[in-house]
Amino acid sequence: MDYTSKPKPDLLQSNPQEYFRLQKQKQRKKALTIIAIVIPVLVAIGFAFVYGISSFMKSSDAYKTAITAIESKAEIKAWTGGITGYGFMPTGTIQTTNDSGHAELTIAVKGAKKDVDVYVALTKQNGAWQIQQMEVVE
Repeated sequence: MDYTSKPKPDLLQSNPQEYFRLQKQKQRKKALTIIAIVIPVLVAIGFAFVYGISSFMKSSDAYKTAITAIESKAEIKAWTGGITGYGFMPTGTIQTTNDSGHAELTIAVKGAKKDVDVYVALTKQNGAWQIQQMEVVE
């Protein structure tokens, strides 16, 4: 083995253009790797957030009361041609304090002939939700 051989010349000194081209290529690769990891993680967090809110809204007593009222309305069944399901995520607000509260929900109702949105306003007194207003929003 020859220990007296000279080290290879530094690429920066021997060919600065090639050195900077390789550095830029490494930076691009690193940036693309980060993007390939960060974007799917952010999308997954977004889906989890939306799914969580949807699950929370649909499991609430206010939503369940609204669905019961919607299913008992003959006019809504007539407009839709029969209810086949509900939208993924109701919109609106639900506010409760102990045994009282207020909710305003807009629920997408899927029908055999036509889909409609139904606005429902509810109040909660003594732990029970009551419908105050319900109307079809076409």
